[in-house]
Amino acid sequence: MLESQISSTDSMNETKKQNFSRQQTPPNNDSSQQPKTDESNNQPQEKGLEKVTTVFEAMNFNVLLEVGAIAFVLVIISNCAALLCVMRYDPSSILSNRD
Repeated sequence: MLESQISSTDSMNETKKQNFSRQQTPPNNDSSQQPKTDESNNQPQEKGLEKVTTVFEAMNFNVLLEVGAIAFVLVIISNCAALLCVMRYDPSSILSNRD
């Protein structure tokens, strides 16, 4: 029984490895079929992919205004939710009847 559990665990691990890993073709000895490599770090490059070297971020007044507006709306919504919970108990009558 333990042997069957070990083999099923191994097969599940192999299936996970196949599902989540890159599919690589076995290497050929033919030099014309070798993948192109990047000269800086000797890593193979895939077709259609480029190395990201810079990131452009746009932070201007309009973006800050939008983020501020979203934050303001969220504050209003959260305050309304808290107000509804408090007003359910009619606080004016609770405070007026302090005997």
